[in-house]
Amino acid sequence: MISGALKVDVFVKSFFIQAAWNAERMKNAGFLFALRRSLKQIWEGDQPNFEAACARASSFFNTHPYFAPAVMGVALHLEEKIASGLVLPERIEVAKSRIAAPLNALGSLWFWDHLKLLAFLMGLPFVLMDHPAAISAGAAGMFLFFNFFHLRTRWIGLKFGLLYGEDMVPDLLRMFPSRLLQSFRRMSVFMLGLCVPLMIAVLFDRIQDRLPPGIGQFHYLPALFFFKIILALLLMASVTIVLYNRWVSVYVLLALSLAVAVGVARWA
Repeated sequence: MISGALKVDVFVKSFFIQAAWNAERMKNAGFLFALRRSLKQIWEGDQPNFEAACARASSFFNTHPYFAPAVMGVALHLEEKIASGLVLPERIEVAKSRIAAPLNALGSLWFWDHLKLLAFLMGLPFVLMDHPAAISAGAAGMFLFFNFFHLRTRWIGLKFGLLYGEDMVPDLLRMFPSRLLQSFRRMSVFMLGLCVPLMIAVLFDRIQDRLPPGIGQFHYLPALFFFKIILALLLMASVTIVLYNRWVSVYVLLALSLAVAVGVARWA
């Protein structure tokens, strides 16, 4: 059984899985680097089998980096069974290829397509305040929100892989329900509706600060009218996207109402 210290060792080293990325075997070098100490414990005193285990770990491997610890846990789980004579060595390559591709797609959908955008939009209003404390708070909030899901996925994936082997997939998928994904989409729409008028308001303030002395509001009206049109088009596009994707809910309507309210309050 892998000790707690070696589990932490695998978890920490999994962050470097892409450090030696290559076109031939993708993330295989990082995969071997993370597992080497644990493999040495499993095959302690058996150098030929340890070298064979390292060769298995250095075969082709590619998946989403945040789900790589889950596959590492599965590989170590199977290595222990191989050492006990319960499964054949070829089982590891089959398991890696069967699990890696679906986890790669799941990670791209959740982290790249949704969580990264939502974390950015959550921090953006604070950054737009143009105050050092607000900017620091926005950056910290964005970092903490994203990495809560990121680190949780890495650690629990490794834990499930070590405990259940290939059977960990259903338990891991339960961490990513479709209803939560829909909530992330709605929150992104809400934050987008909040940020668009705020960004235009900040842009107006910056332009006004840079106007030469003596230029009055009359000279400023054409630019004001132009950006009002842009804001209206953006709001219309948001409504169209919402209706097309059938995301109509209380949260979405609140987002659009807030966007209109901010815009009217700023330029009325």
